[in-house]
Amino acid sequence: MRKTLKSALSVVLSAAMVLTMGSVGSLTNNTSAKAADKGPNFTASLWSYGTFQDWVADPAASVTVTAGGEYTLSGEATKDLDNLFATSGSATVITFGEYADLVATGLNQEGGYKIVGKSIQVNDGEAIAWPGEVIETEDAGTSARMYIYNGWSDKGNVMPAGTVQPIKAGDKISVTFEVQTGDAPADPSAAPSDATEAPSAEPSAAPSEVPTPAVPSDGKPDFNATIKCFGNFYGWDSDTPTDATATVHVSDYGEYSVSFAAPDAFNDLNEMSGAFVVQTDLKGEPDTHPFTLLAKTVKIGDASYDWSKATAYLDGDNIRMSARNQWDEKENANPLAGQVIPINKDDVITFTFEVKEGAPSTPTEAPTEAPTEAPTQAPAQSYNAYLGFQTDIWDYRDEYEKDINSTNYDFVNQAVVGGEPTNVDKVKITNASITSDGTYSVSMTGADLSGGTEFKMLYFSTDIPVAMKDVKFSDVKVIIDEKEVITLKDGVLKKEVQDGSKKYYMVMAINQYGQEGIDLPEAFTYSMPVYSLELQFTVKGLDLGQDYSTKTYGAKKGATFTSGNFKYKVTKAATITAGKTAKGKVEVVGLSATGKKKTSVSVGTSVSYTSNGEKAAYTISSLGAGAFKGASKLKAVTLSKNIKSIKKDTFKNCKNLSKLALKAKLSSVAKNSFKGCKKTIKVSGTSAKANVKKLVKSGYKKFK
Repeated sequence: MRKTLKSALSVVLSAAMVLTMGSVGSLTNNTSAKAADKGPNFTASLWSYGTFQDWVADPAASVTVTAGGEYTLSGEATKDLDNLFATSGSATVITFGEYADLVATGLNQEGGYKIVGKSIQVNDGEAIAWPGEVIETEDAGTSARMYIYNGWSDKGNVMPAGTVQPIKAGDKISVTFEVQTGDAPADPSAAPSDATEAPSAEPSAAPSEVPTPAVPSDGKPDFNATIKCFGNFYGWDSDTPTDATATVHVSDYGEYSVSFAAPDAFNDLNEMSGAFVVQTDLKGEPDTHPFTLLAKTVKIGDASYDWSKATAYLDGDNIRMSARNQWDEKENANPLAGQVIPINKDDVITFTFEVKEGAPSTPTEAPTEAPTEAPTQAPAQSYNAYLGFQTDIWDYRDEYEKDINSTNYDFVNQAVVGGEPTNVDKVKITNASITSDGTYSVSMTGADLSGGTEFKMLYFSTDIPVAMKDVKFSDVKVIIDEKEVITLKDGVLKKEVQDGSKKYYMVMAINQYGQEGIDLPEAFTYSMPVYSLELQFTVKGLDLGQDYSTKTYGAKKGATFTSGNFKYKVTKAATITAGKTAKGKVEVVGLSATGKKKTSVSVGTSVSYTSNGEKAAYTISSLGAGAFKGASKLKAVTLSKNIKSIKKDTFKNCKNLSKLALKAKLSSVAKNSFKGCKKTIKVSGTSAKANVKKLVKSGYKKFK
């Protein structure tokens, strides 16, 4: 669930030992079998990642496999490790090259072969049974891997919980796997999909193959649900709380709960870094299962919160329901947003959900009624202003956009003096509610700031958006201990401050960190407040008849939709500010059912789509990785002037592609973006010669 934790982490292996297929090293071939018509033809290599990066002295330990039998890869550890199977921030694996290449040679196919893990041995110690299995990980370029341990995701971790194997520098680590040929069962799920989705922002493995739903023969559900924590959420060293009640086994329809005791206190769950979810061991999209997961409530101590917006979704390998995810902007990933949810140490946190018979319905984006071009915005009734300051000894109150939900004090009612939040019973904070043009005051009484010698900053901030362009502030009076020190008459006192996509007005009386275009007078003399601090000001030009906040409409960021020949993913939502709309952005991530039947397609510059009754326009800004992967009928493709890069696997296995018209000069072309193409591709359009030079860098040379 880490995105991009948006900084979304893209590495999926963290504490894992992996067997990779593609390089050569120290190994022994213990047995062999005659290769079948479809048979293995790959290189397997032992690798390590993250903090495990330099554990194996010879990470290129590898072998070329062309027949059945057992194979052993080995390397020498260069550091101590408490447990080979439980070290966060690293990964150990065996890699096997491109997953699709293995499938093509018969991996998990009828009459082909299987690869299974056998054992792990340290020095001459007892061999540890290792039931490793080959999985596909897009984050490593759709490669095939077997994990010894994966510290970034549960994907590939097959060792029983509690298995411990300490490592010392100089230990020899030997990993044995077996290639079974001849009668590998057919596995239709092993075939890669036509188009790959953009990876999750959180560091988890790529979506796994479509599985068989977790339902026994009697049709009832059969899976586990567990509370999971990611990032620095509560500062836990483990992803899973140790409470016995943190996991529940679901074996029938009805309501279930998982709970644990909070190991620390926090002012607001919605301001915590990291992610907090209930994760199941269900695989595949939610609608592939004959039952529905419905979030009900989250109870923290004695307080209960509605959790029903947390619809189940597939993230990485598993279906989950989220309470908080700082890396994911989707509503169902942060269903409790918009409210302050305090947590006390040892509060029992209980998640209740229902398992209901019947697959979840798939809502249709397009409404039956005629859509509106854009939503209407309700006018604001009032705005607010807040006193702000910072002294030379770091007494302070932050600006509105920065710490309205501060983690260490109540912004609306407190400041920080002497390193502690002010006592609300002794120190009174007065904010201004601005309902029309006029004169207003913001103040703090009861706080002694005389321990400092000067203000580094003195100001008031507001939630008035800068899109309201005619707003002007004047006659700003600085009043200390009920004595007026100075009045700032005219001049450009407004300052734009930004919180993400939001911008508000802020007015500075003192700013020793740089005036940033603010017209302030020469330094004036004042004494630090012993009891009271006040700023009075006059504001004109307010427009309360229009909503000036920026809001998104149409399809949300991350949503996918189909229009014409293509499937799109929204990378930036469309917005409306003061009645003015701005286009969103989308990338092409695949062909629609109609597009897959075409021999010629053209990617335009924009597309419109209706979601929730709101029609929004989007600029088509890019092609996603694997956008046309496997489109064997395509012969000709035209790309608009917006498309300036070709990503990995974009045209992979487009075996009949012979014409490519480009309306822009390409800035980059990824390696293997044309892998599997067969024909000579004629390039036309803007900067054709320069584009051919770029295209051949993909590794495919048949361009003209």
